[in-house]
Amino acid sequence: MDKSQLLQQDIFNKPEDKYAISSQLLRACIGGSTRITTLGADDTENIFHGFQYSKKSIGYIFLCTLLYNALHIRRYPYKTDRIVASLGSSAFTDLTLHHNVNLWHQRITPQQWHEAEEDIKGLYGHVQKRLSIHFPSQKTIYLKRHIQGKYAFALKSRYCQAKEAGLSFILLEMDLLNSYMSLPDYGYSYAQDRDMVVLTIEINLEDILYCHSLIRPYSEGFSYNAEDTEEGEWVVINRTCDGVIKLPLDAISFPEPYKVKNINHHWYEAHSSEIPCYIRPEAYVGITHILRYLQEPPSGLKKLIQTVKRYF
Repeated sequence: MDKSQLLQQDIFNKPEDKYAISSQLLRACIGGSTRITTLGADDTENIFHGFQYSKKSIGYIFLCTLLYNALHIRRYPYKTDRIVASLGSSAFTDLTLHHNVNLWHQRITPQQWHEAEEDIKGLYGHVQKRLSIHFPSQKTIYLKRHIQGKYAFALKSRYCQAKEAGLSFILLEMDLLNSYMSLPDYGYSYAQDRDMVVLTIEINLEDILYCHSLIRPYSEGFSYNAEDTEEGEWVVINRTCDGVIKLPLDAISFPEPYKVKNINHHWYEAHSSEIPCYIRPEAYVGITHILRYLQEPPSGLKKLIQTVKRYF
């Protein structure tokens, strides 16, 4: 049986599949909103937001730090994770996040950091062991990721540009940690957004940090209002030193049929977009990580001349 076509909870359905997180700090980093009273916080400032709550959270930043220290996952200093790099920017939300990170960092003792580092090593080791048991002859697994909103439009534009240039891939910058779903899991509905883009990516099993069904929901001695991860969620490590992955065009699909018919329109929209364009690996990379766009597409007259030349 091809287990990649099964629901996550049907694959990891034994008690020994579940890892009990012992570090309250690690569990808070992974989870949503956790009330922590053992880290020196008072009643008004003891809500810790984790990765499940938002990527722009204290928990996500601390989780990245744990990866650096415990699993030695490194980025180039000038290509750090975008959320970590946003600390200290002029945006109010980022300044607030910067303040909260400093506040919580002062409350956490070296011993608590050490316990969290040891626990994330244990979690990763457990996940890798269970994956090797359930997928004994596999090195990779296909997972999917749904993109909506302005990022979906940007991906369509890049897809269109790559097609026009005769490329078979685009370059895409991704965060240090990214959430995926199994192929048969229905975490999102196509009806939610007709402009949704679906990425179906071949993931190395060794890059999977954890998934929903491999974590025991609650550990003894702690009380939580919600589970730590979303049902069906896989959290994958991006090990590239610059954060940029090579994404084949055939990994990109459009639930709503997408016709590449207006190259000029999409090019001009992409050119004016603030979202970085990652198409040409040979293009100049500036400080802002934005690659130069493809040359302006030919006009209708130039296309006609090119077509005529093929037959004469």
